Formats: sequence, C-alpha cells, structure tokens
Amino acid sequence: MNEELQILFQRYLDNDLSGNERHSFEQRLETDDEFADEFKLYCNMQAHLSARAKFEKGLHALRDVHQQISEGKPSVPVRKMNYRLLLGIAASLLIACCAYFLFRKDAGKEPLQFADVYVEPTWPTNRGDADRLGKIFSWRQNDVRRTIDSIHTTTLLNIDDKNYYLAELYLEQMQADSVLKYAGMLPMDFRLSDRRVYLYAMSYYLIDDIEELNKLKHQHPNVVKFYRLRIQELLDLLRKTQ
Repeated sequence: MNEELQILFQRYLDNDLSGNERHSFEQRLETDDEFADEFKLYCNMQAHLSARAKFEKGLHALRDVHQQISEGKPSVPVRKMNYRLLLGIAASLLIACCAYFLFRKDAGKEPLQFADVYVEPTWPTNRGDADRLGKIFSWRQNDVRRTIDSIHTTTLLNIDDKNYYLAELYLEQMQADSVLKYAGMLPMDFRLSDRRVYLYAMSYYLIDDIEELNKLKHQHPNVVKFYRLRIQELLDLLRKTQ
C-alpha cells in the first residue's frame, strides 16, 4: 500500500474530501475490488492501533495508581480515594484489553513491527515517468545496488531528486545512517517536505533514538495528519521497548 493511497484513505476517514472527490472515492470502492481490499486493510490497521493505544493508556493509569499506593504516597489519602473511579478505570482497562486483542487477532499474531509502519513512496515506475527512469527503479527489487549506482550517474534527475530517492532506497534497506545523510542534503523547501520529515522519523526509529524522534515531532507540528499519526506510532513502538 503506497503513500498516496494511505493519505487518500485517511482524508476520506477524516471527511476531508470534497463532494466530488468523496463521490469518486465511493464509486471506486464499489467497482474496484483491489482498492476496496486496500481500504479495508487500512481501516483494520487504524482500528488495531487505536485499540492498542487505549489499552496502553488505561494500563499506564492503573499502574500509576498501584505504584502510588504501594509506595504509601497516593495522590489522595487512601481513605478518601474514590473507589468508584478506580473501578471505572479497571472496567475501561478490561474493555480496552478485550478490544485490543480482538483487533490484534484480526491483524495477525505478531506485534507491530517496522514493516507495519513503513509507508512505501510513489516510485517513478508507479507514476508513468519516462521509460528509462522507470527502468532504473524497477531494478531495485532484485539489485538495489544497481539502482543506487544508476541514480548517481543518471541525467534524468536533478541533484535534489537524486538525494531524495537515495534516501528512500536506503530506508527500504533499513540503513538509517545513509537515510539521514541523503535526507540531510535536501533543502528545507523541498517539494516533499512532509515526506522528508518522515524519512528522519523512520531513521530515528531504526536507531532507537526516541529523544530525537520526540524532538522531531514537536519541531514539525504542521505536517499532514497522516504523517503525524505515523510519527506517533513510531514513538509508541519505541516506548514499548524501553
């Protein structure tokens, strides 16, 4: 599922499409089975992530209360504590837990991993560019080194596009240092500025740098909602492992 599709799906769910766009989207759902399957998969993924977030939030709150009581330092005296509130937290936790495991069962038994939050870019082969350029990127499936060498030497791309596609290729190979190197060469006004932020976010995730990832989130509050959600997912994944 490529980047353009996921952004389109998110805009539809956010009611951010115009009347004509929404009508075209819904017509395509009815006539294009592959498109409908991709949309269903995206919705299931979002529901899974939402249920997991609620579960972890409730668990964190309950642990805080338990820790305060265990240390003899509850936020309010135990005798005055609102046990109905505690019961409500526990009940909410139980409901969220059930929902989480229900969605997790539908999404598969493995925990969320890099591949689940990686959003593939729109490669030239997928957007009707010149045949020669498309051919260069078609090699990446079996010979990524050949594609990288060809990008360095081709005259079909300007220097910014070369650096961008090199960063994307290295991200696909999960080589964070190289992603940061080439993404860092892109100008601040690069046309794909939101995607540039995402490249940084994925790199920080790969090297387990939660501090830089969190800083990135606060430095770029105006990226499109789709990428804000992806960055938050990466932060959640790192917090689970620390």
